[in-house]
Amino acid sequence: MGMSERTRRRAVLLGLAGIVIVVGGASWLISGGLRHTTLAHPVTAFSEPTPTPMDCPFDHLALAGGINECAIPIPDASSTCSVSGHTLDAVLRLSGGDLGAWLYIEIMGAYAGPGKYDLPPWPGPLGASDGQAKLAIQQDGTGAIWQYVNGGPILRYGTDELWQSVAGVLTITGSDGRSGTLSAILQLSVGHNETVSSSTISVVGPWHCS
Repeated sequence: MGMSERTRRRAVLLGLAGIVIVVGGASWLISGGLRHTTLAHPVTAFSEPTPTPMDCPFDHLALAGGINECAIPIPDASSTCSVSGHTLDAVLRLSGGDLGAWLYIEIMGAYAGPGKYDLPPWPGPLGASDGQAKLAIQQDGTGAIWQYVNGGPILRYGTDELWQSVAGVLTITGSDGRSGTLSAILQLSVGHNETVSSSTISVVGPWHCS
């Protein structure tokens, strides 16, 4: 007996699916696979211009704008990582180039395991149990970094400035809550959860607790 119409359609669809998989895999290999950070730019609603993420190694965070570095969490006595109940609280030491800083990741009272958590402007400071996911970077006041001011690069010595999240997404990928990815916009903090407009850092890439 000849092949039924339904069987013919299934065979055609399976053939097309195979072609898509092969072409997609080849494109991935040609483009370099996991060689560089390829996460999307922050896409949550944000009305101001945002810096273009840097091209960094795949295991680094790409910081662009107020700070321009490829950074990575490193083992340090000041680093902590606590995941318990509905709370995720991590402080990670960052290093890269001339950058020395701490990365704060918090979900106080609303942590529910792996998934995506929005990063809107803060309703309360770091440590507040307000159910809001938060991201912050604080410089350690040592060394010097290149910052862009009015479109031009300026070498500035480190301060203890705090940059806090105002848009983006924190993704938890590890089942234990100790790793994930960031796609966020931070602005310079002036206290009381207020930030300086047009002063931004784009943060894109993976994070993990040591």
